[in-house]
Amino acid sequence: MIELRNSGVNKGAAALEWLGNQLPEFILSIGDDWTDEDLFRSLPSNAYSVRVGVTNTAARYYLGNHTAVRRVLRELVNATVAPVLAKA
Repeated sequence: MIELRNSGVNKGAAALEWLGNQLPEFILSIGDDWTDEDLFRSLPSNAYSVRVGVTNTAARYYLGNHTAVRRVLRELVNATVAPVLAKA
């Protein structure tokens, strides 16, 4: 596999450009590729960065496989949607 890209352009630089001056309360980044490491290193320290499948990573957290990712995402949705529904 050969990857061609501009020098200095990576997922981390793109994410920082996209965020601009915004300071989101919650950032979640999940990736399973070596190119995601640039993103994990670029995110603010309070971001939730998760590497899938590899433990040697710049991400703060690790999940073993994509099934675990789906489980975590389901739990996040349930945790955020249920309180909203309870208020109705």
